[in-house]
Parts: sequence; C-alpha cells; structure tokens
Amino acid sequence: MLYGREPEQALIDRMLADGRAGLSGSLVLSGDVGTGKSALLAFAADRASGARVVRVAGVEAEARLPFAGLHLLLRSVADRVEALPASQREVLRDPLGTGVSGPEECVRVGLAVLALLSGTGCDGRLAVLIDDAQWLDGPSAEALLFAARRLEAGGTTMIFAGRGGDGFPAQGLPSRVLGPLDAEAAAGLLDERHPDLSPWVRERLLREAAGNPAALVALPAALTDRERTGGLFPPAGPVGLDRFPAEWRGAFDAQVAGLPAATRALLLLAALDDRGELGVLVCAGRRLGASVGDLEAAEQGGLIEVRDRRLVFRNPLLRAAIAAASSLPRRSAAHEALAAAYGDERDAERRAWHLAAGAVEADEELAAALARTAGRARALGGQAALAAVLERAAALTPGPEARADRLAAAAEAAHDAGRLGWAASLVDEAARLAPRPVTRGRLALVDAAIEYQRGSPATAARDLLGLAGPVAGDAPALAAAVRATALHYAVLAGDLGTADAAAAALPAVPVAVAGVVDAALAVRHVIAGDPLQGLPHLRDLIGRAREPGGDVRLNLLGVYAALAAGDDGAASAVAEAQVRRCREDGELGLLPEALTLLAVTRLNRGLYGDALACATEGLALAEGAGQDHQERLLLAVLAHLAAVSGDDERCGSLAARAAAKAAGREVAVGAVWGAYALGLAELGRGRYAEAADRLAAMSGSRWVRSPFLINCHGADLVEAAVRAGRPGYAAAALEGVEAWMSRIGQPWARAVALRCRALVRSADAEASYEEAAELHGRGDRPLERARTELLWGQWLRRARRPGAARTRLRSALETFEAIGAAPWAARARAELEAAGERAAPSRDGGPLSCLTSQEAQVVRLAAAGATNREIAARLFLSPRTVAYHLYKAFPKLGVDSRHELKRFGDRAS
Repeated sequence: MLYGREPEQALIDRMLADGRAGLSGSLVLSGDVGTGKSALLAFAADRASGARVVRVAGVEAEARLPFAGLHLLLRSVADRVEALPASQREVLRDPLGTGVSGPEECVRVGLAVLALLSGTGCDGRLAVLIDDAQWLDGPSAEALLFAARRLEAGGTTMIFAGRGGDGFPAQGLPSRVLGPLDAEAAAGLLDERHPDLSPWVRERLLREAAGNPAALVALPAALTDRERTGGLFPPAGPVGLDRFPAEWRGAFDAQVAGLPAATRALLLLAALDDRGELGVLVCAGRRLGASVGDLEAAEQGGLIEVRDRRLVFRNPLLRAAIAAASSLPRRSAAHEALAAAYGDERDAERRAWHLAAGAVEADEELAAALARTAGRARALGGQAALAAVLERAAALTPGPEARADRLAAAAEAAHDAGRLGWAASLVDEAARLAPRPVTRGRLALVDAAIEYQRGSPATAARDLLGLAGPVAGDAPALAAAVRATALHYAVLAGDLGTADAAAAALPAVPVAVAGVVDAALAVRHVIAGDPLQGLPHLRDLIGRAREPGGDVRLNLLGVYAALAAGDDGAASAVAEAQVRRCREDGELGLLPEALTLLAVTRLNRGLYGDALACATEGLALAEGAGQDHQERLLLAVLAHLAAVSGDDERCGSLAARAAAKAAGREVAVGAVWGAYALGLAELGRGRYAEAADRLAAMSGSRWVRSPFLINCHGADLVEAAVRAGRPGYAAAALEGVEAWMSRIGQPWARAVALRCRALVRSADAEASYEEAAELHGRGDRPLERARTELLWGQWLRRARRPGAARTRLRSALETFEAIGAAPWAARARAELEAAGERAAPSRDGGPLSCLTSQEAQVVRLAAAGATNREIAARLFLSPRTVAYHLYKAFPKLGVDSRHELKRFGDRAS
C-alpha cells in the first residue's frame, strides 16, 4: 500500500486505462530522494496488465556517455527495433556506434524513438518506466523527451521519475512533484511497517522523517530492539545514525562533499540538534570556526532552508546521512560546542545531554548532571527513556558503588518498561561491581520480578527471603519490601511454607507494603481452601485501590481483589485507570497485566469486543517483553472469549498454548483457566457430560480458587453435573457456591447462587428463579442474567407453561445474540422453538464487525464522546493515528462525520 500518493496512483491508473483504449501518454514524477518515485513506478508496473513493461534506470557513472540510457531501452525492445523501417533501424543503430551530434541528427533519433514507442509495425501496448532520469545522458534524455512530447496513439504509457531541480528538465510534459507525506499518511506508513515502536520513539521518528516515505521506513529499521521500545538516549541527534544504510549515503555525500569545511561543520551541528535554532547553531559554530555566512552555500545548493530563525533540512535523510558520515572526534567536538551554546540555566538538561553524548571518559560531575535529567527523560519517553539516561549516566560514573546504584535504578526502569532482557543485563552488570547491601536488595527485587515472569516464582521467593536479613540493618523499609514481595511470590507459587515464613518476619507491616501483604494473605487463604478468611483482606485492597493516585502495582492488586469479590464496578474503574496511567507514564512492563485485568472486567460485563481488543493488545506486548506468566493469562482470556463465542477450534488451540507455557512452572493459573475455557465451551454447546468431566477434573486444583475462576467454576460445575445426572458433584459444588456468593454480597453473585439452587433443589426452583431474576436486574453481567433466563425458560417449558417460558427464552436469546454468545443463542433458539415460537434469523456480527480490532476500539471510544487526544491516551497511540483509524472506519460504517458515530454508541460493544 502506498500512503499519501492516492492522486498520483489515480493519475497512473487513468493513463494505463487510456493505454488499453489505444491512447498514449507521458508523465514526469519528480521529488527528493526517498519521496516514493520508485514506489510509484513499481505501482505502475503492477497495474499495467496486458502491457509489456519496460524498465530502465539512469546510471550516474554513464551520465557522460552519449546514448548510454537509450541503449538500455533499445536492448529491452530489440524485437520492436527490428520491426521498424530500415531507415529508422539504421538511425537507432548508428548513434550507438558513431555518436550523433547536431540538432538535425538528434531530431532523427527522436523521431525513430517515437516510431518505436508508438508501435509502428508492432502489436501490443508498452509501459515504459524510467527511474533515476536525472542520470540519463543528455542525448538519450533529449531523444526520449522528444518522443514523449509527441506520443498520441499506440497505447504507450511513458513515466519518468527523477529528482527535482535542474537535474532532469522535462518542459512540455505533464508532471507531478512529490512532496512530503501529510501527517496522517506518514503515521499510517510508519504504523504499517513498524507497529512495535513505543509512542515516544514513534513521535520522534515522525518528526525527524518529516513526511519522507523512505525515512519513515529506513530510520526505524536501523534501530535495535531496545531503541524501538523507548531505550533511546535523549540527545536530539538523529536516531540510529551509526547504522544508517550505507547504500544511501552516496546519494547525499556528493551533495555535501563540495561544500566549504565551515559549512559542513554548521550542517553537522544542525544534524545533531533537532531544534535547529539559528542562534544556537551560530554560537556553537564560532567554536568550530564557522559563521552564519557559511550557511549560504548550503542554502544555494537547496540543502537547507531557514524558517522563523530555524534551520530545516530539505530532506530529513540528509540530516541522518551527515551525522552518520561524521567521525567520532568531529561528533564529540560538535556536541561539546552545542553544550556550550546552551548556556542558559533553562537549557541545563539539553546541555547535559550533549555533553554526555560527546563524552569519551568517565566524569562524575557530568554523570550527576545527566542523572538529574532523568525526570525530564521519563516525561518524554516513559520508563525506557529513563532507563537509557540512567544507563548512560552509570557509564560515565567513575566510582563502582555509585555506578552500581545508577545501574540498579536503570534496571528498575527497564523492568517497568517491560524490557526484561535489558533489565537482566543491567542487574548482571551492577552485581559485578560489588554493590552495597541496599543496592543488592534493589537488584534482587528486579531479578525476582524477572524470575517470576520467566521462571520459578518459588525460587524467587526463597532467594528474596534469604536476602532480607542482610538488607534490614541498612534499610529496614527495603527489607520489608523484599519480605512482602517474597510473601507475594511464594503464595502465587503455592509454596505456603515460604509464604508463612515471610509473613512471620513481618510482625509490624509498614504502610508502604501493606497492600502487597494484604493481597498475599488474601490469596493465601483462598488457595488454601479458606476463601472466607481472606475476604477482609480483599475488601481492604479494594478500598485502597479506589483512592485516587497510589502505586500502580498496588492498584492492580486491588483489581484482582475486586474480581475475586465480584465487585465489577470497582474492578472496571480501577483497571481502566491503571491502563491509562501505564500508557501515560510509559509503564510498558505493567501494561500487559493492566490490560489482562481490564479485559476480564470487560468480559464479565459482556463487552466481548472490548475484551478481545484488550487481550489481543496485551498478548502482543507480553510476547514482545518475554512476560511468560502474563502471556499464559492472556491466552486463557482469549480461550474464554472463544468458548463464549463458539469458536471451539480456537478455544482448544489457545488453551493448549496456555498449558504448554505453564509446563514446569508453579503458577499454573493460566493453564487451569484455559482448561476451564474448554469446559465452558462444552457447557455452551449443551455437551453436559463432557463439561462435567472437565470441570470436575479441575476441582482439586487450588487455582480454581484464583480471582479469575472463583466466581464461575463452581456455578458452571453445578449446571453441568445436574444436566449430566451427577447429583453428588452438583450438591458438593452448590455448597461452596452458596457460601462464597452469599458472603461477597454482590447481587449478580447471589442471583447465580439462586440459579444453582434451583437446578439442584427442584422444589425451590420457581421461587429461586424469581428472586434471581430480580437480583440480576441490579447487576451488570448480561451473560449470567441470560443464562438464568435460559434455565428458567427451560424449567417453565417443562412445567407446561409455554407462554411464560417464551418470555424468558426470548429475552435470553436477545441478550446472547447481542453479546455474541453463539452457542447459548443456539440453545435458546431451540428452546424457544420447542415452546412454540419460531425465532427470527440470527444477527450478524454487529455494526462494527467490518472494522479491524484497532478501528473498532477507536470507534467505540469516539462514539462515547472521547476526543482524539483522549482516545490516544487510552490506546497508547498518537492523536494522528487515531485520526487515521477514524478516516479508515468512516467509509466502512457509511458515515461522513464524527457526529454520526453516536448512533453506534449503544451497539458498539
């Protein structure tokens, strides 16, 4: 796909259509290096169906050889040359051997080329595509242009592509100048080719590429994985300059080589500082022996422009090429000159950045100055940018202990940015410096967090518990955090012995770690089979999480607590707030977990489109960050969604992937949840015996009492066991369901417990269903409400009350279809028909089914009234990308304005 070149593509299509009708035409495409001229020629070649495509490219080394370019063309159409009259054949052969000169001879050659291209004596159309036309030798260019101006019939399409300016004078022919892409097209191209860029890096590349298509493709390709996700050192020089494609440099080296040394020095200064402020550049230039007058040569050469006292490169690739071609000593000197030019205290951060970029040896004063810019770096690019600055500051730090401290801070930031490999390498580097006990404690927390995601949380817990003692003397607060984290990981691993030892070492819990301890103790009681004992801790966590601000990690623990307690309102509000904070603050390490929790809250509320979008995004981030534990959970979420929608094959595949990822790990909740999704799929299809077998087999696992499953597994087992004729299973499961659901006190939970009682105790069925229906009216779980109505309708039909049954079944069917629960909808439809009513045909996938997942997310938020900036903050995009997605969605939905999206608001989920 070519972004932003729709007018040129339409023009080429019209020319080719004229060719099919027997008409000929010519076009000249001109523009700077990288503006997409060759891409348009490739587009023309692809679209020239039925025509013979002839491609020629000018060669700079042959630009002085007469008729060298024409020779390339004639070699490709030798059969056509033979079909010409003898006199014209000789004219075309003669110039190549003898060298024609003089206007009369050139006209004769031009006429012969015109006859050749017009198809005299030949059948079939031609599409002649000439690239790098600026390198055609003069006689070839004159002959080809002479013919191009006179083409009328024969069905030949002739397109030249060359650089602008005087390099290829093509007067008298239709022409198009290719300028930079507009913001929307540039964002679309970058997002298609490089979708994994962090928002800060993405915005920086969009700014540096300045709409040049080749720059949008090449500059990101030169980045390392770390840099792509935000680990860019903040100085304003071009990104990836040391890996700038060598094959591109030649196109720019020639433009700069003939300039005076002072001019080249000023251009290097401008290349290394994106502000381009003329006053700063001139001030820095004086230190390198240059003055403002030295810019004249570059201006006259069309390399730069000065706008509003700012220097702007006409081609952004020239900026990168100048920086890439400079030697290390020249770059260091330029950075030092720029640092000196930024003498105002308001520019202290930029001065420090330039000094650090130019430094070649350790310097504590410089390292400290750079470390002081960390807050600004984080504001610009999130945790990854913070880690990059701290890592660079550590590299400039001479003392080993101070260097270890800065490396520990960088490791923490890298972990929070979701770059586990980077964080691990920083931990290893710091550990080799014999850090102080306090620093070892910080490093251990990062190392344990990595081990939790990638390896054994039980091992991480034991290692942390052993380290807490030595740390306690110097930093009791840090020791408490180490023990609280050990308690948390031990509980998640099911290692209750280590968990109890960690809890015993925390007789007085500091406020800073109280949330972690509450969460761990709550889960400890739940998985140990005494969930009611953990309920007070869950409620304390929910209360903390609902308070404004707070630590994101603790707030996410509050979402887990709210999910376990069935408090959908609190879970949804807190999860949404944490996703937003992770996006705004660049907390990419926590974003997959936040998206997991937000997806679950959306799933519980029947917003399956939103849940799918959140889980899909979270999975991509978790895979990229190597967060295996989070990846397992997200695979389970997606398996659950597939089970509800009736995609059994996808459900099985996702559940199998979650199980494979969990093999040999203590935290098996993802695998258990995936297994639960398989049981749910069987239940939805009405295959009760199979569902009962799967759900009963899971009952012995402690992880069915996780926050994700504690409110659904038992209720589903009751239904499956009753329908499969296994009353013993059903009665045992009902006891646990009623005890837990009544204690958490949520209306929807009590309704589900009543539904289960109606299934097991038929004598109480009608009263239980009626009370359940009333409670469902106060809740917000449409799938559970519809399932209760389905079961009640079945009971009413079998009690020979078809009219009342139809009312319940009709309502259930509408809800199932609205939320996309296809298997349950099929069951409700069958029951409704058995009750004497033929249901209307099932609906399609809804009004947004024609959109991509990303487009649907954007439209949902826009329909709810969110601005592009608000949508961008929620979805971790730029406002320009949001605008692009809306632009693509409008024609699919048949709307012309944002205002019209409001009609999708009630149906968008």
